[in-house]
Order: sequence, then C-alpha cells, then structure tokens
Amino acid sequence: MATKERQGFVLYHEIRKPLELLDDAQRGRLFMAILNYSENQEEPDFDDAALDIAFAFIRQSLDNSAEAWEETRRKRAVSGSIGGKQRVANQANASDFKQSQANQANASTSKQSQANASKPSKSSKLELEHELELEHELELEHEHNLELGDKKKTRAVPFTPPTLEDVQAYCKERSSPVDPKKFYEYFTAGGWKDAKGNPVRNWKQKLLTWEQYQPQPAAQQKTTGNPFLRLLEQEGLK
Repeated sequence: MATKERQGFVLYHEIRKPLELLDDAQRGRLFMAILNYSENQEEPDFDDAALDIAFAFIRQSLDNSAEAWEETRRKRAVSGSIGGKQRVANQANASDFKQSQANQANASTSKQSQANASKPSKSSKLELEHELELEHELELEHEHNLELGDKKKTRAVPFTPPTLEDVQAYCKERSSPVDPKKFYEYFTAGGWKDAKGNPVRNWKQKLLTWEQYQPQPAAQQKTTGNPFLRLLEQEGLK
C-alpha cells in the first residue's frame, strides 16, 4: 500500500472522539501504530482492546488515503509514458525531415551540375515550400492520431458489481449485522448507484457505511450514534 514516493497520509477530525477516550500513553502507542501501518504495512499487535477498536476505526481512513495516492501515481506514470513516446516520435520525425531536406538539396545540386544551370526559379522554391508544408501537416495529424489512440488504451477498467455470494461471504467474514440479500437487492435495483446518483466504485465501503446505521438494541439507544462508542459499549470498555 505504501510506496517510496508517498511521504505521508491524511487523517480527518472525526478521529478526535476515539482519541478523547484514550489516555496519553495509549494515544502514543496508537500514533506509532498508524505510522508503521501507513509506511510499512505493519499490522499492530496491541494487548489492549480499546486500542484495537480505535485502530480499526482509523484504518479505513488510512486505506482510503493510500488508494487515492496509488491512483494519482498510476495516472502520472501513464502520462509520463505517453510523453516519452511522443518525444521519441518527434525526434524520429525531425530526423526524417532533415534527411528529406538533405536529399532534396543533393538532388538540386546534382541537377545544377549536370545542366550547368543557374539558380532555381522562384516558382520552384514556392512549390518546394508548399510540399514541405503539406508533409509537416501530415506528420502533425499522424502524431495527433497516435496520442488519441494512447489515451483510449489508458481508460479506467469499469466497475464490476459483486454477486450475492460475494456480499454474503464478505458479511460473514466481518460478522456484519447487515442483511447481505437486502444490501444486494437495494443496489442492484438502483443500477449500483448511491443515494446521490453517483456510480458505486467500492461496494465494500458502502457495506461498511450500512453497518453504521443498523438498528441498535433498546438498551443502547442513549448512545450518541458514534460507531466507535457503540463498539466500546459492546466490549464493556465504556
């Protein structure tokens, strides 16, 4: 997930609430675990349930930040590749153009020597210039077509919706309270678009959002609605 080029990660103010429930020593251990995970993909091994829950709450933000960086790095690599190919093509075209000019100059010199003639007429110069302009325009058009072809090849792979079995397996893996069939049928009926009409890019992230809005037992209705606090209550730590 982490790369040598990436120098940091993004954290949001929403992590303040979990941190307020920890003491200074726990916060220090959590912060070092965040750095190790972002830089070296090192999974923390706390012997403290509160720290395990806090890290799980923050981990999604770290993963999202890493995915965004990887996408930016991939686009830069593609752009650099296209630019390199274009430079090579331009150099080759320039070399061909110079060779063409040299050949034309040699042919003109040979004709002058054989005929022992004078300088070429003004009309011959105009015709030569016109031919060179046409050749240059054709080269530019060819380069433009090559660039368009490279851009088409680098389009992003479209989103592939999961099957019901995929959703069921992920819910089972997470022991998720979300009904997998209800989740699957909801997004399938909507063409895998969210409530704002935007295409879904990561269905697992949507399922995590659903988990936060599952009904709570009556004894827990007094909580603030913060998923981290609900987890602490379930662990008997609050």
